[in-house]
Amino acid sequence: MPRRKHAACGWAARCRWGTLHQSGLAAARLELEVTESVMLRDRESALLTLHKLKALGVRIVMDDFGTGYSSLSNLQAFPFDKIKIDRSFVSHVTDDESARSIIRAIVGLGRSLDLPVVAEGVETEAQRQMVLEEGCPQAQGFLFGAPAEAVIGVPGLLRVVPTQAYPPAPTSKPLARPA
Repeated sequence: MPRRKHAACGWAARCRWGTLHQSGLAAARLELEVTESVMLRDRESALLTLHKLKALGVRIVMDDFGTGYSSLSNLQAFPFDKIKIDRSFVSHVTDDESARSIIRAIVGLGRSLDLPVVAEGVETEAQRQMVLEEGCPQAQGFLFGAPAEAVIGVPGLLRVVPTQAYPPAPTSKPLARPA
């Protein structure tokens, strides 16, 4: 077996028998966010690993969509379950019509591919309202709360990382507020 395929198989197996099995977490409850830079380093290995994780039931999310290379072929080739709109567009949605147009296009793309879309970096009520108006029903950001401490690693090696030492990762929440 080629080295990269062996590494991909090993990582997926560690995820299944390490993280999932030992924690008791159902695979469908685990959502991994992947940036395009991961896919660019070793496309074949990344594709193999993500397909193996998807076969376990793990959900795969394309993070920071719209920045970097943002190849549409990646949306077609990789087994994504969700698209996250990069915060750089959300932060300008209230004062830049092109940012709003890009959000609208990404939401339309997600709808066409039957993939849910999450807007990340929502910090104000105006941003929340505009993203909602563009058809994006999920968002995350400081408007909904500060990030919690992150737990990283695999069982037996888990450690809590204070929020100051780790990039924010707020929880996605529906944008519509109860009446």
